[in-house]
Amino acid sequence: MVRQLDGFAWLDSAGSARSPFFELGAAARLTADGASAFLAAGRSLSQVLEGAASGTRQSFDLGVTLELRARFAHADTAAANAVGMLRGRDPRRRDEFVVYTAHLDHVGVGPAVSGDSVYHGAIDNAGGTATLIALARASAEMARRPRRSILFVAVTGEEKGILGSDYFVHNPPGRLDRLVTNVNMDNYVMLHPVRDFVIYGAPYSTLGGVADRVLAGMGLATSADPAPEQTIFTRSDHYTFMRRGVPGVMLFTGIASGDGAGRDGSRVLRDWLANIHHTPRDVTDQAIDWNAAVTYARADFLIGYAAAEGERPRWNGAYFFHDRRPGVP
Repeated sequence: MVRQLDGFAWLDSAGSARSPFFELGAAARLTADGASAFLAAGRSLSQVLEGAASGTRQSFDLGVTLELRARFAHADTAAANAVGMLRGRDPRRRDEFVVYTAHLDHVGVGPAVSGDSVYHGAIDNAGGTATLIALARASAEMARRPRRSILFVAVTGEEKGILGSDYFVHNPPGRLDRLVTNVNMDNYVMLHPVRDFVIYGAPYSTLGGVADRVLAGMGLATSADPAPEQTIFTRSDHYTFMRRGVPGVMLFTGIASGDGAGRDGSRVLRDWLANIHHTPRDVTDQAIDWNAAVTYARADFLIGYAAAEGERPRWNGAYFFHDRRPGVP
């Protein structure tokens, strides 16, 4: 098979290419059927997924040899992050930062669908970017600013490998350990009244408890990842912060639907991912529930505000990131 792939990286001060995923060397994504065929000599896909869910280490001989050949061509391009700052009120804490992020890029122009070749990205991620702007405006209008400062960062290159946020955490304003936490806003599928949220990143730090309390105070529940096979946790900008030792969370569509019609929120999400996501159909005339969008924005605002006012989030010792400290590669 011959495929043309676009790979992107940012350059450090020495001109070396950097990317969050370079350590993989090569990567591939398989459908469920493809994964089942690939694993056939060892275990079933369901066994592997059950082992992954329980944290069981897995290693077995697939009896398969994979050969990769590649030819590379390089070109330079430029894209910018956009950053705004609200200074905190506490002289002892104003040099610490809570960082709200949303990615400002999408995928541009591609194969036409029903005559439209523009991939508009209304939910992914104009919705997140609009939320970021709304939070910045609301924060600037507060009569009493929070103790810590807040950074509002619209990052580029998320669709090309979470590059803009990775650049930011390697080139932060001041020292990396001044970044207290990250609240990321990406791709919230607001197509039904919201009753619950998934909190990606919640188990890894005390920021998860902060988010739980905020949602409970709003009368909202939390739910498990409705689409774990999508590996959403590692595919958005909060992940680059966490890799560098900064606790982060991202709210996402929950499982329940509050419209009284008995809809399954996880099915709504899966249908959207299968038919709308990364197509020209991601436009503003979808059946967007704007009240759900307001709830989403309010929840993100309150989580960040709580982190800006309260104790610095700490890693939980039972999870993967517990030994991370800001600046650890």
